[in-house]
Amino acid sequence: MAAVPNNRLLIAREVCERFRISKTTMWAWINAGLLPQPHHLRQRAVWRATEIDAAEAKLLTPPRAA
Repeated sequence: MAAVPNNRLLIAREVCERFRISKTTMWAWINAGLLPQPHHLRQRAVWRATEIDAAEAKLLTPPRAA
């Protein structure tokens, strides 16, 4: 998955496309803390590309052995 310029805002469709998930799964991941909460721009939920980059890196990092 390619990184997006860090000053860009992503809408729900773009977040879903990036992770290849449905909107239902996206909201489930948000509720589970796997993706960040959206910011609201007028009446639209948006995410900063940098926040999605960080969430992606966290999801792709294997858990450490204890």
